[in-house]
Amino acid sequence: MATKRKRYHHHRGTPQDEPSSDHKKRRRLSDDAIGYDENSRKTHHHSRGKRDEMDEDGWTKVSSKSSKRDKSNKQHERDLEDYPRLRMHQNYQGEIKLKDLRDLALYLLADEAAPKWLAVANSRRVKKVVVVMLPGMDEALLRQIEKLAHISKDLGTTNGTHGQTEVNPSTKTEDVEQLKTDVAQNDESQDEPRDKAASYSWLFDNILQVRGPGDAKTSKVHSPLQAMLLSQGSDKSQQNNNRGHAAERTALADFIHLADELREAEFPIHPAAFTSKLDAELEANRRERTGQSTKAGWVDSNVSVSQVQLDATASDQTSQGLNIYSVDCEMVQTCDDATSLARVSIVSYPDGKTIIDKYVKPAQPITNYFTQFSGITPEILENVTTTLQDVQKEILELLTPASVLLGHSLDSDLNALKLTHPFLVDTSIIYPHPRGLPLRSSLKYLANKYLKREIQTGGANGHNSVEDAQAVLDLVKLKCEKGPKWGTIEANGEPVFRRLKRNGRTSAMVEYGTPERGYGKDATYTIGCQNDDEVVQGVVRAVKGDNFYDFEIPAGGVDFVWGRLRALEFVRGWVSGASVLPRDVKKDDTGLPTESGNLAQEEKHQLDALAVQTLERLQRIHEALPAKSLLMVCSGTSDVRPVIQLQAQQQQYRKEFKVKKWDELTIKWTDTEEQALRRACEAARAGWGVCTIK
Repeated sequence: MATKRKRYHHHRGTPQDEPSSDHKKRRRLSDDAIGYDENSRKTHHHSRGKRDEMDEDGWTKVSSKSSKRDKSNKQHERDLEDYPRLRMHQNYQGEIKLKDLRDLALYLLADEAAPKWLAVANSRRVKKVVVVMLPGMDEALLRQIEKLAHISKDLGTTNGTHGQTEVNPSTKTEDVEQLKTDVAQNDESQDEPRDKAASYSWLFDNILQVRGPGDAKTSKVHSPLQAMLLSQGSDKSQQNNNRGHAAERTALADFIHLADELREAEFPIHPAAFTSKLDAELEANRRERTGQSTKAGWVDSNVSVSQVQLDATASDQTSQGLNIYSVDCEMVQTCDDATSLARVSIVSYPDGKTIIDKYVKPAQPITNYFTQFSGITPEILENVTTTLQDVQKEILELLTPASVLLGHSLDSDLNALKLTHPFLVDTSIIYPHPRGLPLRSSLKYLANKYLKREIQTGGANGHNSVEDAQAVLDLVKLKCEKGPKWGTIEANGEPVFRRLKRNGRTSAMVEYGTPERGYGKDATYTIGCQNDDEVVQGVVRAVKGDNFYDFEIPAGGVDFVWGRLRALEFVRGWVSGASVLPRDVKKDDTGLPTESGNLAQEEKHQLDALAVQTLERLQRIHEALPAKSLLMVCSGTSDVRPVIQLQAQQQQYRKEFKVKKWDELTIKWTDTEEQALRRACEAARAGWGVCTIK
């Protein structure tokens, strides 16, 4: 019997001699396959999984089901090998800081060096990075939520598939044993099995102790927002910064502070500064509680608009027709242990002409003139009859919707004047301290560094408020001439959103208020919110992209998303001078804890309920993430109020110590208070974080 030849052209795969009908059928399935590659032949069929292989003679080899299953399992294993994974370095002895989480995000998406504390396998396969900050959620409350949500968890290292992280939480042994006991007791008391353990394991199985920013030597707590959103910059960016600053003339109106900025700096805020009626109402309630209302002698300028009124026809593009005044005040201490106004000086733009310079007689007897600082003596005030109300009336005549008030640590001057105005520029904010609020550079330092001018050289004769007001005015004028970057923290770092943009990455900032100002100005998209539910919606929108409205964010979302859930922070009173409250939180929940630190039972239930609600919001974000996304959650810092209170006592002591005898001091600062401040600082910097790949 004759033998058929089965030779094929290399470029076609068609037989020179006619093969059997069975072979023609198999050949059609091969040639008609999707994505057919005539070189590799590694293609897929329409109706079958992976394409059957051909032998060297051109015959198709049909695999058995078991062999296909083996191949599928091997492919799955290869997919797992390619999946990004996290693993703590076992020999890493250092502490994990908040900036380490920031640098991890920049390593995955930009040009940051690899982290020293964590190994990331297949790092370039990470599709997105989402950062969610939870101020107000300390680790103690987080552990309480774990029990409230009825989640039992394996306290060891997680070992799962697809993106399970292997970061061991640093939990004390006694805490682990107690937690096991609590969970066991809860298990016995529950009739229904817990089905949430798997869905929340990504959070509770990966809790890390993360140290917030600060300085242990000086007992300072720095801004967690700055630590997360301001990077040190790559070598390239640092080289660019060192080449010099390019002037960028900017209108003074661009430096007027938003309500959020004023709140962070603990300013008394004018009602017109708010765009939300609710926010204005909450600030009014706060001022009522803290003695800053009209009943306590305070006055608000006669302004009802939230935007300063510019003159489009003005020839001076810096002032744009605005009436600009720089103010400085000197204070003394009165018998009620309060600081009272003793002198006020106001100079005008552009030449620093003195408009007001008056001494003021306090209503209460003076106990300390602070002459070394204020320059005020008993002889100076002996025949003064001008009152605070007289000065308030005169200043209010200057302040219109087209007026801007300048100052250094202007909140102190406004407190002394008992006055508010919506349009303010503070040189301690526009020339920020390199480590952020609450630290502020002194006016003397700024004048020397940027104006090359020596001020406050009076020694025992104190300061000259006219000289200080003129220095403030000149610093603002210089800022307008040089641009927003001049004299800012960007000299020592680069905003995260700008760095991502420079590396070709898209980003979104989801935040309360107006995120397009401040840190979010370089983000590709900004989403303003009024409560935590809107923050969740905004984060999900940034992750997935728009499929409704105007399709602003493209499908697939952005590479980096930052958001902050703040309901707990406001309810617990952890934000200094909080006047903004999410609309879904009752006003009654805004009070500070009692002096003993214990919450009433009803308040505790409300806090627990909100904490569980926050966990559910966080879960919605996690569920919305696509595979191979890194989610980082962190608290930032804990309660900083004890630190602020002790620092205020220390500052008052230092003022008095320079001008009083020891037995005359109203506040004594000894090693006991110093150690208490150190402990409070350490407690405030104790935070937590979670890094997990979905």
